[in-house]
Amino acid sequence: MENKFIGKVVNDYVIEDYINEGQIGKVFKAHRQDIDEYRAVKFIPINNLRSGWENEITKVVKIKNVRGVVRYYDHGYIEVEGDKYLYMTWDYISSQSLRDVINDDEITLPILVDIFETILQIFHACGQQRIVHADLHSGNILVESNNELLLNPEQRRVYITDFGYATADGLIDILDDFKGLDRIIKECLVKIDFHKLEGKDKSIYRLFKNEIPKILLETNITEGDWVRNPKKILEKWVALRDSNTNHVNISTNIGDYLAAEHIGKNYEEWEKLFVPEILAVDELFSKNICVLTGLRGCGKTMIFRRMTAIFDEHLGKAGVIGADNFIGFYLNARNIAEAFPWLPDRHEDNARLQVINFFHLSWCLEIIEWLKIKSRKDNLDLNWITEYFRKYYPNNIYTSNSNYNILFHLSSFFSLELDRSRLKSSYNQNNNWELTDLTFLEEFAVKLIEHCNLDPKLLFFFLDDYSTPLVSVATQRILNPIIFRRSASVFFKVATESTESFEPYGLNGKVLEEEDDYKLIDFGTYAFSLKKPKRHEILSSIIKKRIERHPKLANRNIELKDILGQTKLDNVQLSQLIRNDNVVDATGMQPKKVSYVGIDVFCYMWSSDIRESISLFAEMISKVNLDQTDLDKDYIISPEIQDNAYRDAGGKFLSLLESVTNPSKNNFEISYCEKTYGGHLVEIAKAFHEVATYELLNKNSKNVNQNPPKQARRIEITGVDSNMPDEIYDYYRGILRYGLFIRDFRGKSVRGKAVPRLYLRGLLIPYFRLSFSRRDSITMNWDEFCMFLRDPKVFKKEFILKQKQKNDTSNEQYKMDL
Repeated sequence: MENKFIGKVVNDYVIEDYINEGQIGKVFKAHRQDIDEYRAVKFIPINNLRSGWENEITKVVKIKNVRGVVRYYDHGYIEVEGDKYLYMTWDYISSQSLRDVINDDEITLPILVDIFETILQIFHACGQQRIVHADLHSGNILVESNNELLLNPEQRRVYITDFGYATADGLIDILDDFKGLDRIIKECLVKIDFHKLEGKDKSIYRLFKNEIPKILLETNITEGDWVRNPKKILEKWVALRDSNTNHVNISTNIGDYLAAEHIGKNYEEWEKLFVPEILAVDELFSKNICVLTGLRGCGKTMIFRRMTAIFDEHLGKAGVIGADNFIGFYLNARNIAEAFPWLPDRHEDNARLQVINFFHLSWCLEIIEWLKIKSRKDNLDLNWITEYFRKYYPNNIYTSNSNYNILFHLSSFFSLELDRSRLKSSYNQNNNWELTDLTFLEEFAVKLIEHCNLDPKLLFFFLDDYSTPLVSVATQRILNPIIFRRSASVFFKVATESTESFEPYGLNGKVLEEEDDYKLIDFGTYAFSLKKPKRHEILSSIIKKRIERHPKLANRNIELKDILGQTKLDNVQLSQLIRNDNVVDATGMQPKKVSYVGIDVFCYMWSSDIRESISLFAEMISKVNLDQTDLDKDYIISPEIQDNAYRDAGGKFLSLLESVTNPSKNNFEISYCEKTYGGHLVEIAKAFHEVATYELLNKNSKNVNQNPPKQARRIEITGVDSNMPDEIYDYYRGILRYGLFIRDFRGKSVRGKAVPRLYLRGLLIPYFRLSFSRRDSITMNWDEFCMFLRDPKVFKKEFILKQKQKNDTSNEQYKMDL
């Protein structure tokens, strides 16, 4: 069919050679002889055109001068042998598609680096023009052939082509750009032999394998201003690249390893940093399916990874209550998201078997890695495992007299099967996926317990980062029937960002009920429920590990309270000072500014986010000149440094919150520059601040002997008896998802409804100049709460006006009584 285009003339260019084709069109090389110039011409049958095809051209024109973008020239219509086609002419680049480069084993680390940096620069340009590529994959990346015109002919420049039809407005069948780039990196790494790389290149390879995926797939902007910001990501990449290749940092710092993933398999560091004090440990390790939520950085990943059988083999038991009753295995759901970056709801049925097969293979590989260690220590006969998997793969599983050979073969084979299961150009609906039975893990677990002498222990499957939008709604609906399947031997422990970040639907769309189908454990609510001594104990033990990493504080038996000092004001005294701070006395002097100082403040700011506490502590220590500080004083960090750090932390959180996006939307539906949603959440925070401040300055607590100022940190909702409108529910999801408010543990999660009690995040208390007291509340009826979410500015004005009117009425009544 390609031959019918050869010799045709398009705008003085003669079609000479066929290049390649995509799903809807074919690309040819064309030559204009009088100026000896070449063009690439794409022909698309008129019948193949989809609505919005012009977007591909429009997007490229907007960023035509950006390095790495294939330039567009013109388009029109042509008839070839009775068939009508749209043609587009582009720069001709002597090149291969990245997909061909990968398949031909020609991909190198320098090419991958150039791909990564070029695409990020193009992403930045797209963001400035409020567009997305929308169809980024290895077939749409061109790698230039050796160019003799360059000083370094072997330098193969990278170009991006074939922008998708979809726009940032949210058309379906669109691949999120950042997920697309992550997928491209994965495809390249598979073909680059790590063991043949030199020292510096090995560091770069590790960055692409371990660090860059987390950076690209992160969607929560409160993690930092680099999230989904190509310019900042590129800066972060350069800093990581240089720090990993220019020197080896052997010193230790208080702020090291803020994310458990950064520790990797450095078991020595795991032993130094892990603290066996775990919130809700009895509930978490009970014989129940559990969904664990909590603010980012609350330690979910560290707990899950440390509680695995592999870590026990390397480090011994962790010393956590209940850990002797189970054998744990770990999987990060990011692996699933990376394997299936594109899965719209309408493709759920097409992808079901492929996704389930990938999920089961991932757990098999984790179990086999553990068996490799255990079989070396224990005298196990593993021939049963070859027999077991032979029923699924009768022609591919081989037995051996050596446990090592058995496990090595299975590991290699399953790794290949795992790669085969990944989404390529489309979902494979043929029934050739072997591990698709919903009962597979349960049956495998029974065999494992029997042949490895594990009885009466159970198998706990720790599934981390199971949160939308990272793991799509469609993917969760596919996997939930496995995860929430009731079993006597397998129990899933699922970590998710919030109660609003996983889909509570199981087999056949059944709504999963809390307490019946799973036990919900919210670290945020458990942290709030802790008494002061226990709160101090947990944070002090965590920070103690960090203190011992500081070269000038280690081995001195210094505790958290020694560094921060005692908090001299209780909540009542603090609130009274805040009230006084807003009143000018008879001399015209302003009272002394309220300061937040001491160990109580530090501990009460903790709303379950351990990483936040460590970062805050490390920042304060960094501002102290320890060479000139008396380490035997009542405190090491000055009150000024503490107070400023606490206030700055709250301000930074609100600044980042302003840029967060709607968690109910897919990332590709949100413009790069859209800040409306995050800005609205900030307005909700400010409205609560002003209402709570008004109450503190003007009202006293009831039923308290001291008659202190009213200290409202809590929202109390009455009459929660109707479903939220969707537009309001999106804001409710956001205030929980991003940790602006924390659920009260007495409030049950009901789909589409609010819980009765919400607490302001501790990080914001010093910034808003409130107290940490949990005694008082801002009471809202259902309509008021909906207004609070929908229009916080109006709510604030009306609420304060009502309070003033009540005060005026009370004063009038008081005068009449007199």
